[in-house]
Amino acid sequence: MEGLIQATDNPHRFLDIVCSAADRTAAEAALEDQFGLSRDQARVAMNMQFGMMPEETRQSIRTEADDLRG
Repeated sequence: MEGLIQATDNPHRFLDIVCSAADRTAAEAALEDQFGLSRDQARVAMNMQFGMMPEETRQSIRTEADDLRG
């Protein structure tokens, strides 16, 4: 969830990093470095669809993450 939150809260930065990477592995490594994500979080963020960008969906992700944290 944290990877999704980071990506949806900073979509332009996220896309800049992904689009400027040489390949998927480099993009994941850059996301780990720039956003402080784990490898798994970076992979989940890379698999995210653009349909997750609207505010309503972002809020739903934040709520779910809060619920999981307890």
